[in-house]
Amino acid sequence: MSSVYTTVLADPGWKYDDNLTMSATNRRGATSRYATMSTPDICALAASSHADARKPGLSIAGHEIADDAFLWLWVTNPFLLGGDGVRVCEAWGFEPKQIIPWVKGRIVVENVHDAPGYLKGRLICRTGLGHYTRGVTEHLILGTRGKATKLVKYKGENGLIVAPEEAFILEPPSVHSRKPEEQYAKIERVCPGPYLEMFATKRRAGWTSWGDALPLELEEAVANEHGA
Repeated sequence: MSSVYTTVLADPGWKYDDNLTMSATNRRGATSRYATMSTPDICALAASSHADARKPGLSIAGHEIADDAFLWLWVTNPFLLGGDGVRVCEAWGFEPKQIIPWVKGRIVVENVHDAPGYLKGRLICRTGLGHYTRGVTEHLILGTRGKATKLVKYKGENGLIVAPEEAFILEPPSVHSRKPEEQYAKIERVCPGPYLEMFATKRRAGWTSWGDALPLELEEAVANEHGA
């Protein structure tokens, strides 16, 4: 029996309007590294799960979503400021409630030289691209559907992720930009399952994964090997 999902995590391959100059050594554009989708096409993944559109049922890419549910949607700064993230939330049947930044860095704890026994923390960020200042953040939009607030498991979770991006730099160019592992623990502390990850690039125990970049399941790999 198929699941009805209470918590959805999505990391779309947003399609940027500005075209960066490309060369054999300059692979800055998103389209050079992974498949992208326009905002209307991302919005169109959601549909009524009932023949009668007046009923509240909802599905996203064929996955049925609970009437009371959560959405965690990744956006970069242009799609946050331009409102695309909000448009996708609303098209998928969720109301945006909170923005959770991911600071791409790590906190280094050091001794204070003039005060033995005291420690200080220093944030080291990985500098990205940007037309004005160099970007060091991406963002999760947390949206809710129905009466999801009553389902929150833990209300003491902070609204920030600080994690390095260095672990994901060596991904093959065709793989969508990986997000920090910390996202899963944070989501699972706050929200109940069943869990659905859209645009996933790997499979995770306890989650249903959907996306073109997923590795083949064992049975698929065997079938392909034998030409089935």
